[in-house]
Amino acid sequence: MDSCLSLLKNAATTKSVSPELVEGALVWLEESTAGESSGVESIDGSWRLVFSTSTGLRFFQYIPVKEDLVIDSKSGAISLESELGPFRFIIGGAISAWKPAKGELDFQFSSVDILLFGNKIKTLSPTTKPKTYSFYFVGGRISAARSSAGGLSLLLR
Repeated sequence: MDSCLSLLKNAATTKSVSPELVEGALVWLEESTAGESSGVESIDGSWRLVFSTSTGLRFFQYIPVKEDLVIDSKSGAISLESELGPFRFIIGGAISAWKPAKGELDFQFSSVDILLFGNKIKTLSPTTKPKTYSFYFVGGRISAARSSAGGLSLLLR
């Protein structure tokens, strides 16, 4: 377990570990921690999305832009905040349920704010499907989750 977590911490902070090794470590960690959960307090806050297996393109598995998942269980708010050059995208929504026994966070995004140089230039209200993130590891500065879309994610606090 320690060597797996060490590899994932290194991947999260340096992005220098091969995507194949990171994906293998995430799968192994998920299988090794089946049935365990940490409380909602341990996932509150801002998490940088570092790595995702939701794409088949290995060179995009390390997220190439700043992308933060911000969870606030007290207010019931969730957002995905991305930066690309002078643009910032804030995809906001609501947490619909936290199931600590399964580590499942159910949520749905409902708005997108587009900012250019810090000034809001557009707000959209897209129709989105509900999503679930199943957090199967939360420890120290890293967490690992499976998206209801099927991909595994490595996040850094």
